Amino acid sequence: MLTTLTGAPYAFELVPANTDERDAADEILDALPPDSNVWSDKGFIGDEWQSNWKNEGIRIWTNKRANQKTQNPKEFDKMLNSVRERVEGAFDQLKEGGRSVEKTLAKTIDGLCSRVITKITSMIYRAFLKKFYFIDLLTYTVS
Repeated sequence: MLTTLTGAPYAFELVPANTDERDAADEILDALPPDSNVWSDKGFIGDEWQSNWKNEGIRIWTNKRANQKTQNPKEFDKMLNSVRERVEGAFDQLKEGGRSVEKTLAKTIDGLCSRVITKITSMIYRAFLKKFYFIDLLTYTVS
């Protein structure tokens, strides 16, 4: 799933769990406009793969593995981790409550897709209400 910096879902690809994340990301990243920046986790490390996207105008930013020769500056990693925490919050929302995307109990692919889309739509609606009307649907408060 690709989210905005605030954690709102932007695009997603539903794939089997054993799919390489980079293969799934290719279709999502194809939809981004040139000069986009993608802040991602270590699953997206790969010089050749990142370079191919950089040639398309998409910059992939990741932490480095401890054994890599070239490391990011510490301040950069701190900022990247802050962004990643917001993005991980979006994933946590997908798994919360009685309608977790991990336990949909769907019997068909169409049922699974409709449940995932419904959950993501709910997340976007909650973010919209919070941003523009200051309504938090989780706590039923107005701030």
